[in-house]
Amino acid sequence: MGASINAKIILPVELTNFQAQSKGADVLLEWQTASETNNLGFEIENSIDGETWNYLEFIRGAGNESIQQSYRYIDEDPENGTNYYRLKQNDFDGIFDYSKVVSVSFRDETKEIKVSPNPIKFGKLTVILPFNLDGGL
Repeated sequence: MGASINAKIILPVELTNFQAQSKGADVLLEWQTASETNNLGFEIENSIDGETWNYLEFIRGAGNESIQQSYRYIDEDPENGTNYYRLKQNDFDGIFDYSKVVSVSFRDETKEIKVSPNPIKFGKLTVILPFNLDGGL
């Protein structure tokens, strides 16, 4: 006869929603938690290929809370194309977990190279760059 062990697993954060949407030239990230236990906070990460992730910002969590919490972050510098986002939830004791990945297709014409006239005619070509020649925007 085998022994039975009943263990209650306590999830540190019950994430109920995580979404991303384009808002003008920015991307708005919003998420909610139903409860939080030992939650230091969330690292926001982004990627343009879904494999290599970059740290954007840290948002402090509520610690220990049993009522819904809402969070938001605005990415003011998204890349043209698909932008992927995820949350790295960090506990006070150093344990972490990742959220699902959300994505937004983003197009900012101010970040595109423009050529005129189009179609190109012999004799004159104008190229408009979205940055200064020293590399700045």
